[in-house]
Amino acid sequence: MASQFDADPTEINELFEGRKTLYQIPEYQRPYSWEKSHIDQLWDDLYEAWNAGTDGDDSYFLGTVILVDNGEKRLDILDGQQRITTLVIFYAVLRDFFSDELDPRMDTIKRRLQDSSGDDSTFRLRTGEKHQDEFETTILSSVDLSEDNNYTDAAKYTKNALEDKFDDPQELRDFFDFVEFEVETIQIETSDLSYAIRLFQTANTRGKDLTVSDLTKSYLLSLTSNDEQRKTVTESWKKLSSKFDDNYSRLDNLLSSYRLYLQETRAESAIYEELKDEFDTTLQGETSVVELARDIDRYAEEFLSVENDQSQEMYMLSNLKHTQYWKTLLTTAKKQGFGDYEGLVDALVAMYYSYWVGGHTSAKIKNPSYDLLSLVKDGGSLDDVWEYIEDDRSSKNIAQKVQNNLYSDVYEASWHQPLLLAIEYGFTPDVKTDEIEPGQELHREHILPKKFTTAMEKEEYWRENFSAEEAAQLRHSLGNIVPLEQKVHETVQQKPFPTKAAHYMGSDSTLASVGEDREATNFDLTRRVVEEYDDWTPDNIRAYRDYLVKKSASLLMLEEEELLQVAESQE
Repeated sequence: MASQFDADPTEINELFEGRKTLYQIPEYQRPYSWEKSHIDQLWDDLYEAWNAGTDGDDSYFLGTVILVDNGEKRLDILDGQQRITTLVIFYAVLRDFFSDELDPRMDTIKRRLQDSSGDDSTFRLRTGEKHQDEFETTILSSVDLSEDNNYTDAAKYTKNALEDKFDDPQELRDFFDFVEFEVETIQIETSDLSYAIRLFQTANTRGKDLTVSDLTKSYLLSLTSNDEQRKTVTESWKKLSSKFDDNYSRLDNLLSSYRLYLQETRAESAIYEELKDEFDTTLQGETSVVELARDIDRYAEEFLSVENDQSQEMYMLSNLKHTQYWKTLLTTAKKQGFGDYEGLVDALVAMYYSYWVGGHTSAKIKNPSYDLLSLVKDGGSLDDVWEYIEDDRSSKNIAQKVQNNLYSDVYEASWHQPLLLAIEYGFTPDVKTDEIEPGQELHREHILPKKFTTAMEKEEYWRENFSAEEAAQLRHSLGNIVPLEQKVHETVQQKPFPTKAAHYMGSDSTLASVGEDREATNFDLTRRVVEEYDDWTPDNIRAYRDYLVKKSASLLMLEEEELLQVAESQE
């Protein structure tokens, strides 16, 4: 079969003075995104190669550039746009900041930026329509370091690197010549976009800095068979990317969730490879690549609606580590039109929190998550969901494990703060977004001081209310910890309970050293302790703990009798 492309070793100067040297970045490509680490690494590598010298035929290899000839004036850059854009920025920096040092080469440098062969000067590189004006005004026409964008950032890093490395103008000229004549790419040119994309994927699935979304987008485009399909898929992907603010990390998370939605099981290989296999299977039926792109977009709409939900339950779920499972389940439920969505949310809060408090790691909740995903996709009802959860929790003795952990030392457990916050959310109909945010680090206040031995030495109050044995048993109990917005002033930490309670409520006339009254806590759990108890004793810690256990039973949708321990076995 005849070759569908030409592949040639190409010196950098030939990229800009060869047969066809006007380029454009097609609209379906991601925007320029190289950061400081990429820029610094490029110039460090090239400097080291130049400094080491070349040996006859040895050249520095900068990678592959894949170009698509669409029969227009400019070649589309399918692979290599980050490197070519950075080289163009390099030439602009040399033109505007190093003209004296490079005076003999300034005509060459200007030709790298503009083609003057015709009546009008034409910039060598055009970016996507969205960024072209910015690129022209802040880089191509003149480098404007007062502007703040990805291009000018790269210009700053490049300028700094050159200034740091070259004091001698002759060395800078030698380095310029090295870049021009001893740095090579492999230039691949083809007129077949689909074939070019397959080459691109082959070249970039092994260790290159490409995202799942880059590879997925390019593969979908490779499956298109005509310009109309290509335009539709490109526009669909541009809208998708815009919904996620062109954030490729968020797009990758979406596609990882979409893969889970499609396969309902853990990934056995790279996410992109699994998506590719799914797409191939799907397209063997009646589904077109355009319909597939639109399905991803529909899934993304529901995914974003889950992400943007600010209900109490979403705040609770957001404190879980295994985000992908519950987000995929809820996105799937929305996409499938699940009958009782709010009921499903409550069920997932109860299931995931009970597994968490019961000591199950993220690895152990995978299979239940996959099973529920299959159930929801297959049209199961909320009753079916609850039947599964109850059977699974029963088979794993979750209620007993939860009870054991609620009555143990909880301070070092990762779940105790999110559990207290989840209970706190239940006090009011509105989420306290100003006071409680997902993942927020709050002060977990020990009412009986954590350093109880020191407190008992200093304060008769604690010696009267606790034996050393009781204090050791109860200091890290769930019933001895309350949430606070701030750390209690160190002068209050070991004081008697009435003093601490007044401090929690913003009134502390007993400690002049604290200064002005502070704001009272907004946490209803902490307020309840102050209002309910005049003193802090072992019995009151146990009573408050039982109160929290009952609240936990409601949250986890377990029977109180399953979680409450009888008084004789509490300690």
